[in-house]
Amino acid sequence: MIFSTGLLGSAHLTEENTSKYVSNYNYDNSIQVQENKILNLIKYINKGNMIVNDMCEMMEERVGLISGSDKPNCRYNASFISENIIQLFDVSENVRQFFLKRKQESCKQTNQDCGELTIILKLVDLINSIVHISFKMTSLTDLFKNVEAISFYELFDAYQSSLKDPEILANITLKKDRANLILEKERLRIKRINSMTSSDHFFNGVNYYIGSPIKASFCYVGDTLGTAVGSLIGSTIEKTTGGLGISGENKTIIIGLVILYILKR
Repeated sequence: MIFSTGLLGSAHLTEENTSKYVSNYNYDNSIQVQENKILNLIKYINKGNMIVNDMCEMMEERVGLISGSDKPNCRYNASFISENIIQLFDVSENVRQFFLKRKQESCKQTNQDCGELTIILKLVDLINSIVHISFKMTSLTDLFKNVEAISFYELFDAYQSSLKDPEILANITLKKDRANLILEKERLRIKRINSMTSSDHFFNGVNYYIGSPIKASFCYVGDTLGTAVGSLIGSTIEKTTGGLGISGENKTIIIGLVILYILKR
């Protein structure tokens, strides 16, 4: 299904018309910024449709004697801009119903596909929601306010990440009543990562590339020194206590106490 969005009719990206539709835009009303935001949204929608299409193609069809194949046409349609008119594709209802039916069966049988199909359905609804919203909008301001209001990018990234995480898929399968909570935690985790400042990334990099190797070096030196000292003390005790008949267990205790005494000093 094709949507020619109301916000971008004929030549709505021209300079004179852009100023008309974004005069109250609070972020930046430059043409380049608007075009970048629109292109980014289209990229996300296309990426989502591709993920959905791959999942649809991957699933095996089931053929009934009367009903025939239960698998819909898994055609991938890319959203695009042509002559300043945006054409957006949502995910068709028959594809959604196909996923829904398979998801209900998989979750009932506690099959691992339950987790994947649960997330795919949420991705389908997210894509369809933003396409539907954009069809109703008549200004770029309202469009991007709604993109932010539904946390479109955060949810999309969370769903995409979750599809690659076996632990999340397993948790959704085994605790399907908590799927929303599990995915919300993943969304917040990704949000924290994405909201990290450049200084956060810098210090994390310093810790990873400098701090951790230095720590590992000190631990290695400490372990080596401790082993050497322990062996030296042990051999000394072995020589001095050999005639006293001290058991191996008692020798170990003595060595430990001596090492602790030296370290405390």
